[in-house]
Amino acid sequence: MKKSLPELTVLGEITRSHGVHGELVAITDKPMGDELSEVRFLFIELQGKPVPFSVENIRWQSANAIILKLEFIDSEPQARSYKGHKIWVEKMQNISEEVDSFQKYVGYSIINEEGLNSGNVESVMDIPGNPLLVTSMNGKEILIPLEASYIINIDAETKTIKVKLPEGLADL
Repeated sequence: MKKSLPELTVLGEITRSHGVHGELVAITDKPMGDELSEVRFLFIELQGKPVPFSVENIRWQSANAIILKLEFIDSEPQARSYKGHKIWVEKMQNISEEVDSFQKYVGYSIINEEGLNSGNVESVMDIPGNPLLVTSMNGKEILIPLEASYIINIDAETKTIKVKLPEGLADL
């Protein structure tokens, strides 16, 4: 009896290796948050078929790029060999099939590292590969890149975005 594959959805495509320990960078058009931390297996297209790989680590590099460490891919040459391959994830209820819009963050409160409210997201400039949150601080328009190095946490329940801004950004 042939075992059937789980129902899969395309997550993105591997674009390059990262570092010397076999990490991969993948670009995704499905903005997601914490639900990726729950993923135990990703599937990489090999010879036209999805092959499961155990996930050792997943972290966001930017709003649409993730860094993956998968079991059995342990060197840069191995990682490079996967460039251009599609990746899939098992369908999960909390991962939307439709491309999610960053516009959902309009109205969220911006919270700085000290926990103080620094304004609200007024709009989002959805620039491919570099979406920006538009907010006002001290009467000035501030653009905050929607990427992991500036975003500490996004809490959909409380509609807050905790940020780590570069020193002096709010003073410009």
